[in-house]
Amino acid sequence: MPSSMPRNKPSLAERKRLLEETKQRLRLQQEARTIKRIEELDIEACERLGRQLQLEHKELNSELECSETDTARQYTLYLSDVEEDLNHSSTVETVNINKSSSLLETPD
Repeated sequence: MPSSMPRNKPSLAERKRLLEETKQRLRLQQEARTIKRIEELDIEACERLGRQLQLEHKELNSELECSETDTARQYTLYLSDVEEDLNHSSTVETVNINKSSSLLETPD
């Protein structure tokens, strides 16, 4: 008599059940891998977006700083131009007034 007994073959219903369980387990494993990969991609996308926003923020701040400096410089130049114009126009007016008054005072 042999010491090992032949293994009973599972019935057709048991084999179908095992096949369905295996398919379900594989689907769940694949779904878990997919979810994990999607989460990794989301994290990568958020990190890239964060770096991009930081870069844009730095660029905007440096542009604003340059813009404020340029604006102050332009304002100063504008004021100095206006002052020169005012000085020039007041000198011209003074000359014109002197000419007018001298013309008025001089009898013909």
